[in-house]
Amino acid sequence: MEASLAPATHRQYTPAIRKWQAFCAANNIADIHSGRTTDLLHFLTDLFEQGATYGTLNTARSAISLISRRDLSRDARVHRFFKGAFRLRPPRPKYQFTWDVQLVLSLLDSWWPLESIPLDRLTWRLATLLAIASGQRIQTLAAISINNIRSSDQGYEIVFPDILKTTRPGAAQPLMKLPVFPTEPRRCVPTTLRHYLSVTRRHRGQHCQLLLCTTPPYRPASRNSISRWIKRVLETAGIFNYSGQSTRHAATSAAKLKGVD
Repeated sequence: MEASLAPATHRQYTPAIRKWQAFCAANNIADIHSGRTTDLLHFLTDLFEQGATYGTLNTARSAISLISRRDLSRDARVHRFFKGAFRLRPPRPKYQFTWDVQLVLSLLDSWWPLESIPLDRLTWRLATLLAIASGQRIQTLAAISINNIRSSDQGYEIVFPDILKTTRPGAAQPLMKLPVFPTEPRRCVPTTLRHYLSVTRRHRGQHCQLLLCTTPPYRPASRNSISRWIKRVLETAGIFNYSGQSTRHAATSAAKLKGVD
């Protein structure tokens, strides 16, 4: 049962469970696992009056429903509460507009030739190119192992045997294809990837993760580090207030404008 939740879900639910425990203690509710629907509604109302967003309320509902002996999530009154919360405080998209991919690609073009740029910029360049070319999540980029990279004359293919956010029973895992673009070497992902593998070979040791930290002892890079690198590239290109994860909608939107299905 514990394994059914991803570590990120555990981290997301923990603050909500703690607030629910404090609410139960303050309102003489002896068992946090047997709360009534009215107790849940009072708790959610308290959160709403404290300024909680629709998403925060939904997380709290999911967390409490998970540990409750009652099926609170299907209660008609809970559904009615969330309809009211939506009308009073509707959720807004994180971004109203996307950023121009060409600005970032032009910046990366200036980081050339590859032999002349330091390891940190080479790493940021590779992470950003992978994100733009694939449209994958930062989690997926962090999961790339050099043992799962297949090379050919046409480029690289990367498989992902580990569980990812999009992994479902019976569904195929992502396959990242990175073809060679000989006419655009500055924007050719395999060219940067090949050079990066060569440069980091002496730092890698036993680490199989593709992206490594840029300073000793060159440990595998975390998702937060990769996201921070991409955000730094965006800001260098003059794009602010976007996270590293924003490459997903920026890249796919740019591809659609170019006629990609």
